Amino acid sequence: MGPESQKKNHNNTGRKQTQEARNIGVIFKFSEVLYDRKGAETACAENEQRFRALTEHASDGVVIYGSSGRIEYTSPATSRILGYSEGEILQSDPIQITHPDDLPNLLPMLNELQQTPGSTITTEYRMRHKDGSWRWIESNVSNFSKIAGIDGLVFNFRDITERKQAEETLRVSENRFRLATKATNDVIWEWNAKTHKLLWTENAQVVFGYLPEEVGPEEKWWDEHIHPDDRERIVSKMDSLIAGNESIWSEEYRFRRRDDSYAYISDRGYIERDASGEAIRMVGAMSDISERKQADKQVKLQLQRMSALSEIDRAISSSLDMRLSLDILLSEVLSQLDVDAASILLLNESNLTLEYLTGKGFRALSIRQSRIRLGEGHTGQVGLERKTLHIPNLLEAREQFGRADLLKHEEFRDYFGVPLVAKGMLKGVLEIFHRSSLDPDLEWVSYLETLCGQAAIAIDNAQLFEGMQKSNLELMAAYDATIVGWSHAMDLRDKETEDHTQRVTELTLKIAEKMGISQQKQVQIRRGALLHDIGKLGVPDQILLKRGKLSEEELAIMRQHPAHAFEMLSSIAYLRPALDIPYCHHEKWDGSGYPRGLKGEQIPLAARIFAVVDVWDALTSDRPYRPAWTKDKTLAFIKEQSGRHFDPGVVDVFLELISYSGAKPA
Repeated sequence: MGPESQKKNHNNTGRKQTQEARNIGVIFKFSEVLYDRKGAETACAENEQRFRALTEHASDGVVIYGSSGRIEYTSPATSRILGYSEGEILQSDPIQITHPDDLPNLLPMLNELQQTPGSTITTEYRMRHKDGSWRWIESNVSNFSKIAGIDGLVFNFRDITERKQAEETLRVSENRFRLATKATNDVIWEWNAKTHKLLWTENAQVVFGYLPEEVGPEEKWWDEHIHPDDRERIVSKMDSLIAGNESIWSEEYRFRRRDDSYAYISDRGYIERDASGEAIRMVGAMSDISERKQADKQVKLQLQRMSALSEIDRAISSSLDMRLSLDILLSEVLSQLDVDAASILLLNESNLTLEYLTGKGFRALSIRQSRIRLGEGHTGQVGLERKTLHIPNLLEAREQFGRADLLKHEEFRDYFGVPLVAKGMLKGVLEIFHRSSLDPDLEWVSYLETLCGQAAIAIDNAQLFEGMQKSNLELMAAYDATIVGWSHAMDLRDKETEDHTQRVTELTLKIAEKMGISQQKQVQIRRGALLHDIGKLGVPDQILLKRGKLSEEELAIMRQHPAHAFEMLSSIAYLRPALDIPYCHHEKWDGSGYPRGLKGEQIPLAARIFAVVDVWDALTSDRPYRPAWTKDKTLAFIKEQSGRHFDPGVVDVFLELISYSGAKPA
């Protein structure tokens, strides 16, 4: 049985015993009437007889403490309560078996009672049981000495030790609970499903600023304490829980503090139901998780910003398009910093002017007209001094800021200007605009500067690439000019074949394009065609310029020129991809060519194309050892050599191209 049930039973017993005492009092009153009617002796005898009849069978103990200072009467219940025999009680000194800590309060009360006949007091004290234990006694003490003819005090008492122990247990439990609630940061609460009354512990004052009694009725509690954005969700779930069969409540929502700020709380509770399943009450605990929520928010924000930086890094590393990279960066600026608009002004080093490059979030196009000399206005000062500038109110700084259209039509209020510096060099300025006041913290500013660092890197990379690309183009132009010079020198050496190199190069590129060869590979084909006879630099003039047919020995020397070309060009990395034509243009489809006797598709495609073009130009041109052939005769020869000397597929494309250009095949 719990403390509450014990307390209830003791209360019932107390009421019963109090009623018995009242009955004794009625008897005494009745005996007083008898005394008046029949005389003192008869009344006293009958009174005593009735008194003994009641006390002999009462559950409460009765003791008469005479004016002589000794116990004159004790009921049987007294022995049951205290464990002493009747004789031991009559011979005992009550003061000796009363707890010494209770005597200072008890004795003055009894002395005062002796001076007031007819009065009664109720008191509690401890008496020693015969077994040595202390028993709590609740006693009604009456002074009937002048009324009932009793010379002393009548003690009507009962043992309340169990009740006292239960009360002490309950008191200790309540103290422990109170200490526990003070030691925790949680607010313990109880809600009555019948009365809708909400109670909570004193911690509510610490957590929310409310005293325990300051919470209102249910309607006010919902309307005034739960955040409007959470209210509908929480009320709906609470109604569903109360109406359903579940007993556990666990939710997170925002709760209004006394200062009108909101705390994020974790609310956990349990519903107690009656036998029919109807909710009786709900008990739970609310924990303030605002710091955790704020930390979660910060972690989430950090992850978002880290993800944004990673996305920007990927954009910068995967694309050398400066505008594309910066557009991605500006999108992240607007998203992560929660601002209305942003732009990037690029430094033009030739005239020291900051010029608009790209922007996002603007209503009009006037921002694109931004041209600000370094050092002029706020933006120019940002670039010149390389320091971040924050203008909380642009309207107050409109004269120095300039660009009135931005203020008039865009309605911007707050401004940040941050220099873009990479490798110690100013690249430009990033501007942030907002149409209301910003309240940035250090983390916000730090992230802004990080984004600006990324923007500076993107600009620097793009400019570096642009510079390298320009240098490469200039170098390539120089290389190509050298190659053209070499080919021209070859034509000058062999005046009989003047302009031969230019002609075969142009025709080879036309066939390559028609066959779908990429532009990148066509660059290498062009270089190879221009250098196809570079190996003849190793052939003596008497053989190269000889009129008439070459001897076998001379022919062998002449056929070494592809190998000479390979030796000359393979050591030049820039020209190595162009070696196919100089090295292989004398190979034949059937494998009878030189210098390696390659066959079919073993021969590089560029060399197969050039072989057809080279023979075409050679046969249709005058040579020292023979006059030029007609075009018809040459075309007939090329068709005849298709599949033997030449790649049939290349021959088909060649014939189609020649036919399209106006030549009539035989």
